[in-house]
Amino acid sequence: MKNHLLNIDDLLSDPNLKVLYDLGFIDEIAVRNHIINSAFKQLRKTHSQIESIFLLSHKYHLAFGTINSIIFRKRSRKTLRLEELLRDFNQSATSI
Repeated sequence: MKNHLLNIDDLLSDPNLKVLYDLGFIDEIAVRNHIINSAFKQLRKTHSQIESIFLLSHKYHLAFGTINSIIFRKRSRKTLRLEELLRDFNQSATSI
């Protein structure tokens, strides 16, 4: 999956967000980490790497090492076979 530029403000104002959140489909930590990564890229335009990490650490009340991990550690993502899940769901719904 490619990294997409997201306008977080647009997403946060989307009325469907609350529904998705209430259903447990929103990973708050992943959203926070995306915001931190975006902020880091902006800060790097005017600050050193270490200053940028320190500023984010202070802003988000996270340890320096935590911010460092968010920015530089590559995460493996679980794949979601949505089409297969929907097909299985539809089959089970029609058999009820």
